[in-house]
Amino acid sequence: MQRTMLHASAITLLTISAAVSTPVSAQGNAMSWPQRPIRIVVGFPPGGGIDVVARLLAVRLSDSLGQQVVVDNRSGANGIVATDIVAKSNADGHTLFIGTTGNLSVNPVLAANLPFNIERDFAPIMQTSSVPFLLYMNSKVPAKSLDDPIAHVKANAGKVNFYSAGNGSLPQLAGELLNNVAGIKAMNIPETREKFIAQGTDPVDSNPKTFAAFMIAESAKWARVIKDANIWAD
Repeated sequence: MQRTMLHASAITLLTISAAVSTPVSAQGNAMSWPQRPIRIVVGFPPGGGIDVVARLLAVRLSDSLGQQVVVDNRSGANGIVATDIVAKSNADGHTLFIGTTGNLSVNPVLAANLPFNIERDFAPIMQTSSVPFLLYMNSKVPAKSLDDPIAHVKANAGKVNFYSAGNGSLPQLAGELLNNVAGIKAMNIPETREKFIAQGTDPVDSNPKTFAAFMIAESAKWARVIKDANIWAD
């Protein structure tokens, strides 16, 4: 298995509710921050890459601030659930969100009618890290650099596929970015489709109309077989 690093990367960001300002007491004196434990909300389950980054940050922040920092995993809807929780939290600096380019830049484009607005409801704090994407190829492909698979795709237009984590995922977008930059057209196949194939099943592109037609044809076919063979249920 050969691999090539792509120059597209998932960027991990730390953000905070946008309305945050320095807390001020009734007397107008600035209050110290933090006044209570800080919560970092993560839109993915424990153990993943973003979760690991959040927990590393939590330890350092806790040591620096002298206050407990907890990681709160709220997975669902590709981070939308967690993002919404933070957008609706008190804008006092005690609830933070750590996410990816997918959460903060892709979701607002792909998903309609989000219950929050990234630019309005959040203020950026810092970019914590970047994650490279790797392009893997079968070891039988005689490729020594990224130029070689690009030439291979150009020579086999419409015949080369690439696998990703699913439609709208950052790996798919990275593949489409490579398509655009290199002037090629490799076709995306979501990971789910790959798993179907690995189990010996053939994924089918279908919609309600084609599925209804398939069911009618199947019923007629098997009814004829059963009748001709005089088969009866015991």
